[in-house]
Amino acid sequence: MFKYILILVLSISISATVFSQDGDAHKSERVESLKIAYITNKLELTPQESEKFWPVYNQYQREKKDLRSNFKNRSDINKMSETEAEKLIENNFIKEEKVLELKKNLIIELKNVLSAKKIVMLHLAEREFHRELIGRVKNQKRNRN
Repeated sequence: MFKYILILVLSISISATVFSQDGDAHKSERVESLKIAYITNKLELTPQESEKFWPVYNQYQREKKDLRSNFKNRSDINKMSETEAEKLIENNFIKEEKVLELKKNLIIELKNVLSAKKIVMLHLAEREFHRELIGRVKNQKRNRN
């Protein structure tokens, strides 16, 4: 029963707090806090698991963000030459290989902290959280119009 109440509170919090008139950095912090609560709840992390899990997971998220920002395409695709487009394709594969390597390392580290079942549940919880967040953003935009 507590689990369902927490999910309800999180859902209401997402719509009420994430989309307030605060700055982008503040929204990002709130989304991150909601994500932590959501994943902790979905995985049913114990305090001991949380203590070991979050530093590993946060480091993975930072490395993934840095990697993606290093490989961002900042040019107009319509103005690219074929050679530049080929290079972009090659860089995309390199980026995806590095992201996959990060994921593999995350799983290796998490096996020392969580059961395999909880590791699988992590992937599902991340997807569910993002889906719910996107849904809230769409609803918020519809309500503004």
